[in-house]
Amino acid sequence: MQFSEVLQRRRMIRRFDPRAVADDQLSAVLEAGLRAPSAGFSQGVSLLALTGGQADRFWQVSAGERGSRWLDDMRQAPVIITVWTSELSYRRRYAEPDKGRRVDAVWEVPWWWVDAGAVIENLLLAAADNDLAAALFGVRGIEQVRAAFGVPDEQASAGAIALGHRAPDETPRGSATRRARRTDAIRIDHW
Repeated sequence: MQFSEVLQRRRMIRRFDPRAVADDQLSAVLEAGLRAPSAGFSQGVSLLALTGGQADRFWQVSAGERGSRWLDDMRQAPVIITVWTSELSYRRRYAEPDKGRRVDAVWEVPWWWVDAGAVIENLLLAAADNDLAAALFGVRGIEQVRAAFGVPDEQASAGAIALGHRAPDETPRGSATRRARRTDAIRIDHW
């Protein structure tokens, strides 16, 4: 598939068929995430993929018995990829001799979050490229999720991606909000 096709196909899908994701597809998506840019090659973004019973456990820990149509649909996804970032990894990397910053230096841009966003975008694009459905969402009960899955304290949640196959009756639909006009979002040479 051409890159332009992948961009056109990438949509947030929130209704999943519970069929398992093939191991090679999951590996391809995860590997694509790790190919995202990393400031100073800090590599401070980590992925925790939860499958089968562990994906069910994620929902139990993060959502409990709460119910909603959205949650019922999302729980059908056979894979949950949690995305974590470590500010400390970046501070340590930039304190090394080739970078020359102090660990406690003030950062104008929190690159650990920027890099996490790049990883997430790569994961979403790779899902589309592998004919999979995906939806990015914020994690509730982060401390409970951290404890349940052994995530170190220095890791901050950047979100999670439900990954699987689109439910047969799910049709991609656009947002109620229209995409910004190019002239409102893109400027050349001057604001």
